[in-house]
Amino acid sequence: MDTAAPPSRLARLLGFLGQDPQNLMLLRDAADEAIKGGEWQQASDLINRALVMAPQDASSRYRMAVVLCQQGEALSALAFTKGLIDEGESNEVVLYQHAKALVLAGRHGEAEPLLDGLQDHATHLPEFDYFHIRALHAVGKLDEAIAKAGSMEGDPIAQGMLSLLYVDADRLDEGQALAQQILARDPHNVDALLAAGTGLLALEKSDVALPAFNEVVRQHPDSGRAWMGIGLARLSAGDLAGAREALTKTVALLPSHLGSWNALAWVQMIQRDHAGASQTLATALDINRNFGETHGTLAVLKAAQQEWSEAEHHAEVAVRLQPESFAGRFAQTLVLEHRGRPEQAALLLENMMRNYSAPAGGNLIDLVHRYAARGVPGKSGANIKATGKRQS
Repeated sequence: MDTAAPPSRLARLLGFLGQDPQNLMLLRDAADEAIKGGEWQQASDLINRALVMAPQDASSRYRMAVVLCQQGEALSALAFTKGLIDEGESNEVVLYQHAKALVLAGRHGEAEPLLDGLQDHATHLPEFDYFHIRALHAVGKLDEAIAKAGSMEGDPIAQGMLSLLYVDADRLDEGQALAQQILARDPHNVDALLAAGTGLLALEKSDVALPAFNEVVRQHPDSGRAWMGIGLARLSAGDLAGAREALTKTVALLPSHLGSWNALAWVQMIQRDHAGASQTLATALDINRNFGETHGTLAVLKAAQQEWSEAEHHAEVAVRLQPESFAGRFAQTLVLEHRGRPEQAALLLENMMRNYSAPAGGNLIDLVHRYAARGVPGKSGANIKATGKRQS
């Protein structure tokens, strides 16, 4: 008795293509079956064959954008979706794929209004809510993101996102409690792990936070936020080399996140690598000259290098741009002390670098942690995969 399973529809279509390799309709159908089955390389090969035959075929270009997003090539996907939109192919399916590619490429500010305008079609767009929440989170519309995620009580992915939203909205107790509930059921939920780790860092429990971030990196090695958490946890534990390594990875993964550049510069200063810190801060200024803390960190660096006029200038800029700037205020204190009691200024700076303690009860770990919370993409560093699940 023959118990062999019948061939799949994809296998049958591939068989037909063997007999008729130039059949565009068969290529499209086979590509659709490969996409449904998550066979992304097979889908890519089939679509490429279709595009060789019909380079302007809109449906094949759309399918290629879908596949490229799944393969982590969001920027390449955007070239296809933008081309379609520019040619007038602007139905909700194409617009949604374009918005998804924007989110995956980290261009949340462009994605959010597109997604907002597609809400009436959300029930027909798979995983729409996940991408919309992610975009809202990224552009700082935390209340809207929380409301949307909070309405999805039975959805574990959305609830994980909600736990991280709570943490980033300074609702730490709620975020921690929800993260722990989720992790009790699913210890691999990425957003809940990020929420738990971030909350534990805020509670100065770096030894417990580190495994949470490590688990995220195990699942998603390109998680910028997880690497940032690892860097901060290692810094809290006094592992400067490990902190520097992790924060160097963070800025590579999240190059527009200024808090990470500042955190890296502080670690470099603590290591007495003034040249490295100077280069790091120069890069941060190239990205955005209006982020006050960068000027504040640079002011402290200039003080450490005994360049007091430069220190004073950057401290003034920091406080003007960001009146609450810790680094700017600390640098101003150093400048004032140097004018009257230069030995006291040197002592304050040395104490900061050696013991992480600052005037008025400040703490360098807290300071760097606050840097890391500024401008965090999402504010999480998590990236939603094209499946809607989040990697970070």
